[in-house]
Amino acid sequence: MRHVLFVALLMGLTACAGTDDLGRGKTGKSFMVQGRSYDQVWDAARSAVLEQTGDQALEVEKNLHIQREDKARGEIIASTGMSFLSWGEVVGIYIDPPQNAPMYRVEVESRTKMQTNVFANNWEDEIIADIKRKLAVQ
Repeated sequence: MRHVLFVALLMGLTACAGTDDLGRGKTGKSFMVQGRSYDQVWDAARSAVLEQTGDQALEVEKNLHIQREDKARGEIIASTGMSFLSWGEVVGIYIDPPQNAPMYRVEVESRTKMQTNVFANNWEDEIIADIKRKLAVQ
């Protein structure tokens, strides 16, 4: 019985996601933006992350917090803390190209910190909708 518990614990620990597991072109959703400057797209993405809150009533830690951002690379990495229902989530927002251009690809990737967590928020659709609203694009 102890061996089964040990194996289960090891499997759970190896199924964890952190901010280093995020990246362009992995599992996120994306959309295109045109007719806006890079600064406008960046500001909308950053603001959208900071304004997100979870939707589960028992959550203690509901907000996304920016862990690191690099405007020159077009990357914003954020995460939530643990709550009653979730080990938390990690989110990456990627803007390509990271300079003024006629069109940008904005990608949002959301992952749970623990793969077996079925109660965690998937922030992709909420953040994408908020960025589009801020930029007044479809």
